[in-house]
Amino acid sequence: MTKNNIQITEPHQLLNITIWPLPFFRPDTTISIVSRDVPPDQKKTWEEQLNQRLIDCGCELAGMGFMIGIVAYLLWIGFGPVKLATLSLVHLWQGLLTAIIGLTLGKMIGLFRARMRLSRLVGQIQETWDKDFNTTADTLPSAAIEN
Repeated sequence: MTKNNIQITEPHQLLNITIWPLPFFRPDTTISIVSRDVPPDQKKTWEEQLNQRLIDCGCELAGMGFMIGIVAYLLWIGFGPVKLATLSLVHLWQGLLTAIIGLTLGKMIGLFRARMRLSRLVGQIQETWDKDFNTTADTLPSAAIEN
């Protein structure tokens, strides 16, 4: 399997980084910062943070949502109007549906949080990069144009 390497040379390129929603379809990708303006220790820190955020897909909250769905269903069976004696296949399908709904909601919330974290990190890096390390910015000439 080949590993894709995204090379970032300018802060605006960070906006192109996206999170894949399904981890088993995600390409094996790493991010490298190849700017001469940024010191090596800062590059290493940013690369580690970006690569960590890149692999975050919300799976932890998906698993938690799945477990909450199962527990809610089991509580419904234990304390609700349906008792174990009257349990049927319809009730088992309802339990499966409850678990899948919990899984889906957890995945959606986890993906939203992962994307928000990545977006926040990209904003922080861009702000620091532009403010402290960007020496290639165009500047206006100091001489006034005479009419």
